[in-house]
Amino acid sequence: FAESSGAYRTKLLFQLETLAANRRLDTLVKEEVKMFSLEEMRNLPSYQEGLLAGLQQGRQTGWQEGRQTGWQEGRQTGWQEGRQEGRQEGKQEGLCEGRHEGEAAVLARLLAHRFGSPLPAWVQQKLDRGSEEDLLLWSERLFDAADLEEVFSTPR
Repeated sequence: FAESSGAYRTKLLFQLETLAANRRLDTLVKEEVKMFSLEEMRNLPSYQEGLLAGLQQGRQTGWQEGRQTGWQEGRQTGWQEGRQEGRQEGKQEGLCEGRHEGEAAVLARLLAHRFGSPLPAWVQQKLDRGSEEDLLLWSERLFDAADLEEVFSTPR
């Protein structure tokens, strides 16, 4: 083989590979292949088959690893965004609740000052359950109402 050249040498090696595979003489072929240049080896069908198999395996492995990494990164990003959104929503709800409680407490103090303390339980329940609009309306009625029932009465 060593003295053979070009396409003839590649053809001979291909025939040797085929024969060796049939007779389980792979070691002999491997030794002979060592004498070939990289360019000559690239022309061998077994090299090309191995290359294609390697590329396919590499793509499959890369796809699986990429999918796994993407899933993990997406999960992490989603968790972080969800956590951030949850914090924001919690903070917003806390602010609204705090504002409502503060307005209700101030209105309770004004009502107690105007109509006497302690306030009946039904008044405190109304203040706790009332919306921001209700609290605003009741605080405006506080100045003109004759009693607690008038502050909380439903307009006709």
